[in-house]
Amino acid sequence: QQEVVYSIPHNLGSTYKWQLPLGAFISSQNANGNQVKINFSSFSGDISVSEINDNGCIGAPSVLPVRVLSGPTVSLSLNGPNTICPGDETSLLFNLQGAGSQGFDVIYSDGVENDTLENISNGHIETITPTQSRNYFVLNVIDREYPNCNAASVRGNAFVNVNFAPTASIS
Repeated sequence: QQEVVYSIPHNLGSTYKWQLPLGAFISSQNANGNQVKINFSSFSGDISVSEINDNGCIGAPSVLPVRVLSGPTVSLSLNGPNTICPGDETSLLFNLQGAGSQGFDVIYSDGVENDTLENISNGHIETITPTQSRNYFVLNVIDREYPNCNAASVRGNAFVNVNFAPTASIS
């Protein structure tokens, strides 16, 4: 999540001073200032809040470490011959990276239809048997452990040329 709500109990007459990791900012807060909505950049760090009571005394900060995860990446390439005959096979290679350890869901297309590969891991090879020439490309990747992290990188494509089979006729 890029935007997260944090809060501490409010004490009457108190105000609150928040310290955030590099690049993070408070996008909104309630009237008392004890509840804030924080937007994060790509940096991890500590969130801290100190209470300042109505006498002007500053309490010890409450500190919470925050780890900002990078979204998953996928790279598609051809793993077999790029020119085949109708009925022949070739394969696609999916290189995947992400913070999670529960696999990935990948949505890819051949320019005509989309297909979803569920719970695959890095180095997944998908066998295809196109009947016409097609350009394969990835539309999205989802890290199953952190599904709210948007893809950081989706790249690569694989063009498969399907030659026409000859037709012979005896005369």
